[in-house]
Amino acid sequence: MILILAMVAMIVWALLEFSTRPTRKPLTEADVYEAMTGRKQCSKAKFLATDQFEAWTHCPSCGEFDCHAMREPLPWIRQDWLAWNSGRTAWIERNTWTQTITSWGGHTSKVIDSAPEYPIAEPVNETRFATIRICKCGKEWGQK
Repeated sequence: MILILAMVAMIVWALLEFSTRPTRKPLTEADVYEAMTGRKQCSKAKFLATDQFEAWTHCPSCGEFDCHAMREPLPWIRQDWLAWNSGRTAWIERNTWTQTITSWGGHTSKVIDSAPEYPIAEPVNETRFATIRICKCGKEWGQK
């Protein structure tokens, strides 16, 4: 009898301890950012950064509010874009494959030309901005 009461008491104690134990909240992006950088992430940072010039502003990437460093926009050089476009054209010509889909009667029903995406990014035109802001995290963005 004592053994049964002891077992019931242990089960009740275990259930009470389990139900009063604090639950873990799921990790969020802000928790991971804080663990990696040691700073709290501003949850509204992506909405606070604007393309209009402000002396003190939020970084659109990490959300830090600061008087970020600035540099002049790079000039737009037409030859850079023409070189990129000719390289892209040559890439597409080299890497395009054609797939022909035919029906049972032998008639061609569809021809698909496909090429992988060109791996080099298009040159950026920064001349529409008055200044380019630079954050400590490495993000650069333009402001008018």
